[in-house]
Amino acid sequence: MSVSRARILRCSSVEERAVRNVDAVVKALTEVGAGVIGDYAECTFRTLGRGTFRGGEGASPYLGEKGRLEEVEELRIETVVAAHTVGRAMNAATAAHPYEEVARPVGAGRG
Repeated sequence: MSVSRARILRCSSVEERAVRNVDAVVKALTEVGAGVIGDYAECTFRTLGRGTFRGGEGASPYLGEKGRLEEVEELRIETVVAAHTVGRAMNAATAAHPYEEVARPVGAGRG
């Protein structure tokens, strides 16, 4: 089976409600079959970091104010996704994610 490693970025972990959002994104991914490695399910790798952004005139930022450079603590989520479900996984993660724009790089892997 061909597997892609999907990285769903910029899930803020600054406050309790944002941590729930991270859990919602992971739940959405697992519901479409992401995060399965052999007999293990809900497999993710999470990295804490600092993200920056400046919302443009038409933006409606989840955190911060448009026009101002913001720096927030964020959680990067990585998981594996079967190649034939990448589209569904990306759609599910985007629907569950609180941010207006979601960074979603997908890199091919071997499975």
